[in-house]
Amino acid sequence: MKIAISSVLLLLLTSNVNAFGAFGGAKKAAATAGTQVVSKGKGKAGKVAPVALKEKKGKVALKEKKNNKKVEAKKAPVKKTAPKKAAPAKRKAAPKKAEPKPVVVQAITKKPKPVYPGDNLRVEDMAGILPPVGLFDPLGFGARADANLLRKYREAELTHGRIAMIASLGFLTGEAVAGVTPLFDGKVTGAGITQIGQVPTLFWIFFGIGAFAIETDRTQRMIYDPSTCPPELKNRYNPEYIAGDIGFDPFGLKPDDPAEFKIKQTKELQNGRLAMLASAGFLAQELSNKKGIVENIIGDLNIKALIPEGLLPEGIPFLS
Repeated sequence: MKIAISSVLLLLLTSNVNAFGAFGGAKKAAATAGTQVVSKGKGKAGKVAPVALKEKKGKVALKEKKNNKKVEAKKAPVKKTAPKKAAPAKRKAAPKKAEPKPVVVQAITKKPKPVYPGDNLRVEDMAGILPPVGLFDPLGFGARADANLLRKYREAELTHGRIAMIASLGFLTGEAVAGVTPLFDGKVTGAGITQIGQVPTLFWIFFGIGAFAIETDRTQRMIYDPSTCPPELKNRYNPEYIAGDIGFDPFGLKPDDPAEFKIKQTKELQNGRLAMLASAGFLAQELSNKKGIVENIIGDLNIKALIPEGLLPEGIPFLS
């Protein structure tokens, strides 16, 4: 029994010594050479495997390569990259304009002129047209005018003609009797254009009042009464009104026959047209040399040489 126990203990000791010796040798070899120890049996020291050395060398080489790359990366010049430009801000989309509505083009037509009583008046049917000239309207005023405007034109022509006839007569008589007539104490003398300023102011006041009364009566006769007529007839000429008829006919010269009356109207128009030209000529002549029309006529004709002595009346200024 004792022999068996002692033999077992001996075996244990020997196995431990081999194990510890192998472990210690392997540890030293690994520490010094960095190799693995391989045991091949009991009590024998393991040999260093060549595979372990290769792996060790490979790891060292990999580390060196990594270190070299890091150094090269540090030494390599850093490429400067331009700063990225900020992307332009997106423009806000403009609000959509509302689509225009289709325009409906309508044909422009003139409104028909309203028809009034007597609106059929034509310029060809009016007085004042004589052969061989016929209707003299080079600017086409009469052709473009309606019946109401034609009446307005005729009224204006007659009024200006009558004033021109009185003015033409006034130039001649006023200058002929200057200094002789008892009117204004005979103090008004000289050319007709200078006599206006010599007339007393009171005369012009009464003259203005009389002219205003005549024109008011004429206006009331020729247009519709605005206080009683419908709105469409306001400021329109009454077709029943005869142009120039102010109710002044003290000698009863107006004929009852329409044809004869039209002839009288034409004569008045023709005399008025001539008087307008004559009075314009008188004004131009007197403004040019500051002499009266009678003085110009007598001076050019030399009447004193034509009249025998003793027959020439005395006291006439332009003959003295």
